[in-house]
Amino acid sequence: MDTLSRIESLIKNMGWSKSEFLRRLGISVNSFTEWKAGRNQSYMKHLPKIAELLGTTEDYLLCKTDDPASDKVPRDLEALEIYLKREGIIPKDKPLTKERADWMLSILRAAAKNDKGE
Repeated sequence: MDTLSRIESLIKNMGWSKSEFLRRLGISVNSFTEWKAGRNQSYMKHLPKIAELLGTTEDYLLCKTDDPASDKVPRDLEALEIYLKREGIIPKDKPLTKERADWMLSILRAAAKNDKGE
């Protein structure tokens, strides 16, 4: 599996259309078409943001590992929702409420501090 195939697979797992993903990324549909056709590899400069949007690591996208899990604690509501939906913790068709997200983020941040010995 190559980088673009992994990106497409993760987009599908998120329940997004390519258009929705590209809108969130801030690039045009034409760019993705160019990537798929092999005429452009500008996606490489977007890998950090792509990995963050899809809740994975750059190493996974670059096929350096087969583990898509990111050890980063999501920084905001959207990132948390993406992570929870990708992991199958919440349904892909249900939004995450702010109250529940704040609660989950506080738990994740506390766990991350504990893991670091803080």
